Amino acid sequence: MSFADIKTTRNKIYDYLSLKTTQEKGHELFKNLILKYINSQTLLFSLINNIQEKISNLAATEKPPYLSLLSLFFFNQSTSNPHKLYYPFLSPVLSILQTQVVDSNNEIYAEITETFGEIVQYLMPNDISATNKEIDQEEKELYEGLQSFCIINIKIERNINRLIGSICLTKLVENCPYVLKNNYMKYILDNILDNISKNNFNAKNELLNCLISLILGAESLFCSYAKKTLYKILDFLTDPDWLKKKLALNVIYTLIFYCKEEILPLKAHIISFLNVLKNDKIKEIRDVSTTILQMIEDTPSIKTINTDINLSSSEASLRDNDNKYNTQ
Repeated sequence: MSFADIKTTRNKIYDYLSLKTTQEKGHELFKNLILKYINSQTLLFSLINNIQEKISNLAATEKPPYLSLLSLFFFNQSTSNPHKLYYPFLSPVLSILQTQVVDSNNEIYAEITETFGEIVQYLMPNDISATNKEIDQEEKELYEGLQSFCIINIKIERNINRLIGSICLTKLVENCPYVLKNNYMKYILDNILDNISKNNFNAKNELLNCLISLILGAESLFCSYAKKTLYKILDFLTDPDWLKKKLALNVIYTLIFYCKEEILPLKAHIISFLNVLKNDKIKEIRDVSTTILQMIEDTPSIKTINTDINLSSSEASLRDNDNKYNTQ
């Protein structure tokens, strides 16, 4: 094993990645390289540094296949028992991603968030039973490193950072059961509710979508936060942006389904909004409002989530509205 061996293979990988027709071959070769040298951290840290330099010298449109290499450092993880040899690589890999966020524009934000999502899937357990186990110190540091990446970007007063941070937080919420542990869930929820209340926060739709995912994942565990969430969300039912109204309605629908005992004492207040929205000019708003009204009126009959209310459809709507963001 030597730097020369890695350099030769690395250059071959870069050659493959430069052509769309051979990019998959390049990624497979990279996986084999990681497996071969996983016990040689010095060599792999050198490889990380070289990838960082390579990415920094590429045009935005050339970066996506090289960004994918960053998640492949962790591809061999067992989701139930992460391999501790991979732990040291998370910090430098997230540092490279953060550099790309700083330099980013709308051209590659999707690739940055996709890479982050793949890292979460490789490193974090996806079994819901993991919420009941104690997290060891290394797993705790891994999770908090991923969570910190999201929250730091959400808090930076720059539109592209907020957009990327919000999408990455959704990927963390949807793929890691540790977010459901009470201290983490409260921290994430507080950050969501605080930021969607800011007039100048541009990624409110993404955070509302994240909130829906958090409630769906937590189910009844979310009930102690249901009322304070509802109070924040009701404001969006008069928002001029139809998508924000639709997402807010989806939040209310999900809250009622999982936390109806906490929410229904406030049903008169909710109904006053819904009676207006059931006549909204947007059909999706009318349909969801009518469904929620029926749901409130007949709560004992609720047994399964109504699949006619396609909560995930908000993601497609968000993608359709990406060009509305000012990345300055």
